[in-house]
Amino acid sequence: VLLLDLDSQANLTSVVSPLPVEEHLEDMFDALYNKDHLPIEHITDTLDLVPSGLSLAHYESATVSDNMRVYTLQDMLATVAKDYDFALIDCPPALGTISNVALVAADYLVLVTTPTELAYQGMLMVGNLMKKVQENSRLNRNIKLLGVIVTKYRTSRVANAYVKKIEKAGDQVNPELAQVAKQEYTAFYSQAYEGFLKAMETETPPFNGIPSTSLEYMIVNMAVELGHLDVASKLVSKL
Repeated sequence: VLLLDLDSQANLTSVVSPLPVEEHLEDMFDALYNKDHLPIEHITDTLDLVPSGLSLAHYESATVSDNMRVYTLQDMLATVAKDYDFALIDCPPALGTISNVALVAADYLVLVTTPTELAYQGMLMVGNLMKKVQENSRLNRNIKLLGVIVTKYRTSRVANAYVKKIEKAGDQVNPELAQVAKQEYTAFYSQAYEGFLKAMETETPPFNGIPSTSLEYMIVNMAVELGHLDVASKLVSKL
């Protein structure tokens, strides 16, 4: 696996590399600006990294006269693609040249968001940018939305409402993938639901550290999601 850090904050580099960010002799800025080679750092036998640094924040202004800069990462990845099963690109939380460079080079886009209004609007903006890249035959017609990861999720009416909005947006971008994801999600949910019910019948609380009341609330939510309203009603009457 090859990790490419395209964020000037260099959080990925800080987490993965044993070297401090400022001690890398070459980083992503050098690669994109000089168009020479990717400065690949070997982390483990199965994991490599192209590090980033604060210098990447100046990339857009430093290459303003380069009309071909949007293809730079795509071309450089092509030279090492045979050496890896996957290449994961960590993008900055902003829409700009760097994001365009990543979308032109990528086969798939994975969106990471939170169940809030501002994050939802930001997700739509990135989706619109991907659509523009798709529609331009000179950029990347083949890029597809692989999925959306919702982080910092806590069960609530507001959070659930945003998850449904996110699912709807994903359906519109990639309905076939969304249907597969929903089927896998339902299968997983059903298994968890059956497991929790069995735990309540056979074990004494707390269940693996989960208080009885908390577990019952979890099962109520699962039962409603899966359409088992009779079970949900019975549990609610006990709470």
